Parts: sequence; C-alpha cells; structure tokens
Amino acid sequence: MAEPQDSVQGQVVGIRQQLDMLSSSVDQRFEQVDRRFNDVDRRFDDVDRHFDEVRDHFVELREYIEFASTRLEAKMDARFDGVDRRFDRLERKIDRILEGKARTGRRNQGRRRRKP
Repeated sequence: MAEPQDSVQGQVVGIRQQLDMLSSSVDQRFEQVDRRFNDVDRRFDDVDRHFDEVRDHFVELREYIEFASTRLEAKMDARFDGVDRRFDRLERKIDRILEGKARTGRRNQGRRRRKP
C-alpha cells in the first residue's frame, strides 16, 4: 500500500500542475484582453485623427469664408461707390435741367406780363 506521504505528495504535484495550467490560462486571457484594449486604443486614435481632420477642415473653411467675404465686401463697396457717383452725376444733371427751366420760366413770365 502506498504511504500517506506519497499520497500527499502526489496531491501536491497535481495541485501544482493545476495551478500552472490555471496560471497559463489566466495569462492567455490577459493577453487577449490586452490585444483587445490595444485594438480599442487604435480605434480611438483613428477617431481622434478623424476629428482632428474635420476640425482642420472647419478651420480652413472658416478662413476661406472670411477671405471670400472680405473680397466680396470690397467688390460690393467699389460697385456701390460707382453707383453713388452715377447718382450724384444724375442729380447734378437734373438740378441743371430744373434750374434752366426755372430761369426760362421766369423769363417767359416776365415777357407775358409785359405784353398786356
């Protein structure tokens, strides 16, 4: 018959083997979890990069809109200045025409009065 000491030692060896297998299994699980976390980190890095690209595009778009609106404003100001000059010229012409008619009307009124 086997001695109790051999039986206990056999049990210790068996427990040690089970612990080694369990430790190995836990290590494999942790490696899987680490790989998954690394994948998630890469995805977050990709998302961050995409957000940065979108932000950069918005900044670029805003700069272009400011540039274009400044150019448009300058063109509009120049055109309105031209319209203002034309209206000023037209007003002067109308004023001259009206002054000429007023003078002519005064002359004609004076002549009419003298005739009776």
